[in-house]
Formats: sequence, structure tokens, C-alpha cells
Amino acid sequence: MTKHAIILTSEIAFPIAEQIRKELPDTAIYSKASLTGKYIPISSISTCVKEIFSQCESITFIGAMGICVR
Repeated sequence: MTKHAIILTSEIAFPIAEQIRKELPDTAIYSKASLTGKYIPISSISTCVKEIFSQCESITFIGAMGICVR
């Protein structure tokens, strides 16, 4: 089980997510975008949140707030 999850809404946020992952051990990065690096591909942000919500201590969104609250 991953303690922390970072969900990206675009590939531009990946460098920021990687910096956060360096500071927080046991962090997984999730993204709909195709990225180069270690991440978990997802098809839907809402489905991802439903699946990981009870499994993680924290979920961090990096992207537009409107996408995160839908």
C-alpha cells in the first residue's frame, strides 16, 4: 500500500511531482498523460480517486482546481 498519491492533470506537473516524491517516501504518481519516468497510468481521475481514497494517507493533486473537484 502506498502512503501518498500524487495525481497529475498534465505532463507539465511531472517534475514537481518527482520533487515531492523525493521528499515523501512511499509516494506513487498517477497520470492520464503519457510520461517518461516512473508513474502509474490511469484512464480516469475520478476512478483513480475512488480506488485509492481509502488506501492512502494523502492525495495531492497538481493541476487545475476545477479538474480536481469534479
